[in-house]
Amino acid sequence: MNGYLALSYLDVALAALFVLLTAALSWAARLGLERRLLLVSLRMVLQLALVGLVLKALFSL
Repeated sequence: MNGYLALSYLDVALAALFVLLTAALSWAARLGLERRLLLVSLRMVLQLALVGLVLKALFSL
């Protein structure tokens, strides 16, 4: 695969919307998963951002 996949702000917003929709469905069904869902989603975003920064620094050497 050549190149990379560029995500727009709309793509990221749609992904966040799906996470929020899933949390809302969990809340409506009284599953009790909404807090965990939101926390792991936030953790995923932070981890991917940190990996991106590390890779950017690594490849700029």
